[in-house]
Amino acid sequence: MIISNKFSSNFNAKAINQDILAIEVSRFFLDKIIEANKKSPVKLFIDLPGLELMIVDSGEKEYFELSEYNVEGYKNGKDDIENLHTVWDEISYSAGEETFQCAID
Repeated sequence: MIISNKFSSNFNAKAINQDILAIEVSRFFLDKIIEANKKSPVKLFIDLPGLELMIVDSGEKEYFELSEYNVEGYKNGKDDIENLHTVWDEISYSAGEETFQCAID
């Protein structure tokens, strides 16, 4: 797991392929984590389904965002390639349906 106030989309894509959870929080909350860690080793609680990160000792928390795609990847332990294999039929069906619809219009 890596916590920062900013990640590039390229980094996020590579992180999920390496089974690394990249959590993006505000700079203000990241500073709170760093300050708490200066006093003693900080303990964090991560609620992945609730998309919430909490500093255990103080109870301070912040919500974070993950795309539905990334949440599914983390829950199922799949990287980008495995996720594409899982949803391939849905992608093919949607693309075929859209192509068919365009041909009719």
